[in-house]
Amino acid sequence: MYFLQRELPELGRFDVIVAGAGPAGLCAAMAAARAGMQVALLERHGTVGGNLTLGHVGPIMGKLNPDTMVGEINQLLNGGTGDVHDVDAAKGLLMDWIDHENIQLFLMSPVVDAIMEGDRLAGLVVGTQSGMAVIYGQIVIDCTGDGVVSHLAGAPWVMGREGDGLVQPTTIMFTIAGVDPAQSMVCTHEADEHILPDGKSYLQLCKDAAADGRLPQNVNIVRLYRCADDPNKRLVNATQENYINALDPADMVKAERSLRRQCRQVVRFLR
Repeated sequence: MYFLQRELPELGRFDVIVAGAGPAGLCAAMAAARAGMQVALLERHGTVGGNLTLGHVGPIMGKLNPDTMVGEINQLLNGGTGDVHDVDAAKGLLMDWIDHENIQLFLMSPVVDAIMEGDRLAGLVVGTQSGMAVIYGQIVIDCTGDGVVSHLAGAPWVMGREGDGLVQPTTIMFTIAGVDPAQSMVCTHEADEHILPDGKSYLQLCKDAAADGRLPQNVNIVRLYRCADDPNKRLVNATQENYINALDPADMVKAERSLRRQCRQVVRFLR
């Protein structure tokens, strides 16, 4: 076993540390900053937005008061239309949104350990491109999505549904371009029934394609979402891989390989 003993540099001391700059982390950091707190926002990737950007997930769902931060982000990213936003444009828009004097953003800074003072979470050990460093905060908010900070701090946790621990399937969403709006449609869920020009049901077509091998067997609907930035684009939600443990690196490799193959198969079906 290898032990490293050295003094770690300090990134700073803040009123609030928010770990994770996805949708929850962005809103938590902005709320704290607007309340006058000095905020450190940590993000393990090279840009902000989480699933809104790097995850290529859309549209932003849920019916909430437009005066909430969700309403702000919807207006910012898609003009309040409810359509899928441009994920690349969203990276810059969200960076500008959190360009607040009370927020210090740290990119490429994953959380690797928790600093405990008794039962209190006092700070975090962070991985940076220059090595590990420490950062301290009066309040630490876990917005990592996987509960990384809570786990490292020793908080009790459960994963998946009761009984077998299974979670939702993993999936990859992607965008197709060159769509003719006059010949295309939008299908957001199983209740969106469409009749094709040949008189067949689109939903039945998807089920038949899954049965005969044109689609993966576990994909019985190909959802198509309108994109706010381009009427000739559709966001596709179809792929899924079951029985994956996202905490297992080997399982994630398995899912990535399978889902990328499924993406190619779905594209061939849509053509």
